[in-house]
Amino acid sequence: MKKHYDCDGGSIAIGTKECRSCFPNGYGDGCFSVEVVSTKEQKKIFNEHYSNWKFVGSVEGSAINVYDYDCLNIDELEDKSHILFTLSGIYGVYCNNGDIVLDKWN
Repeated sequence: MKKHYDCDGGSIAIGTKECRSCFPNGYGDGCFSVEVVSTKEQKKIFNEHYSNWKFVGSVEGSAINVYDYDCLNIDELEDKSHILFTLSGIYGVYCNNGDIVLDKWN
């Protein structure tokens, strides 16, 4: 499922109130898509059609939030209206022209 995030820091914010990281989106500021790839079929499509995407890092945890804006203040991080996804596991973070794919690793 694709959702959209906004950024003024050229990145997507992922984490929690206690610890947040910003992964560069390879483009800069604007509004872009973010998608979680976790099923076998989604992974097959990702591997076949997204070869030009750049790996920018990985994230691991049991309650990892993906936020809708990269410059939220600390009080906004627990506001559910800013949380696009809450993930559990290990994910590779890939970017292409601002868009982000979070690929769940086994």
